[in-house]
Amino acid sequence: MAVIAVSELFEDRGGASAIGQAQSVRTYTRSYLVKTSDKADDVVVVAYATNIPRVGDVYPSDWGAWCRTVTIAQLAGSQAWKVTCEYNSEFEISTNPLQDPAVITWTAEQFQRPTWKDRDGDAILNSAGQFFDTLPTVDDSRFVASIQKNVAVVPTWVAAWQDAVNSIPFTIDGITVAAELGKLNSLKIGNWQERSGIPYRSMSFDIHLRREGWDLEILDQGKKRKGVSVPTATQVGTWGENPSFLYPTVATGTGQDAGEPALLDGQGAQIKSPTPSTAVFLSFGYYQLPLT
Repeated sequence: MAVIAVSELFEDRGGASAIGQAQSVRTYTRSYLVKTSDKADDVVVVAYATNIPRVGDVYPSDWGAWCRTVTIAQLAGSQAWKVTCEYNSEFEISTNPLQDPAVITWTAEQFQRPTWKDRDGDAILNSAGQFFDTLPTVDDSRFVASIQKNVAVVPTWVAAWQDAVNSIPFTIDGITVAAELGKLNSLKIGNWQERSGIPYRSMSFDIHLRREGWDLEILDQGKKRKGVSVPTATQVGTWGENPSFLYPTVATGTGQDAGEPALLDGQGAQIKSPTPSTAVFLSFGYYQLPLT
């Protein structure tokens, strides 16, 4: 059982160039006549003929187009076959699926989120220096890099990198992402596939980019304040208060219990005559940092 002859059918050569929504794509077609030595030979024998292209081979005169489909059909008789190879330039592949370059696409996601700050980083407060009963909402957009890569095994970092944020800068598609600005999301690993006798799985994931980073930033405010034994000009307090005790926040101008949250200065003391620029935001790290 063997292939005894392979010849290209030059009259079947073809090609085309088309402009799609996102890119232009070049396509080519080549066909071969294959003859085998035994009536029992089937498509598997023909597929391994040494002189026909394999999935992942480049087109001879266009190294930016790769063979993606090999179709085998039996002709008249039991030992003649037609092999059709189709190429296109949509993205690069290799005969070894593990050597395929990563496929990277970019999108932007937009949604609504409540916000404490304006574009200058100041607190959004009413004219009396108090926060609004209901936080205003704004459009929030994030760029998302979607990455697809073939892998030989399920990566060991899958569990540890759940919602992970990068701890050091890295580069993706020529773009440098500073530390703690990228977050892993939407990890998917497909079922086993095979190309050229090499098993592999297709892994894809998204990296969400957020210029503000991923730490939680919360307005420092509350109904209680720390005591201030020697209050400064910007702090609410009474001489001799115990810094280890908590006291009710004071209503400005009355000296009485405010009964509602007031702005604090980051050290637990109540801010006297607060303004948007004197409001303090506390930062809390929440997501893990193993993504390097």
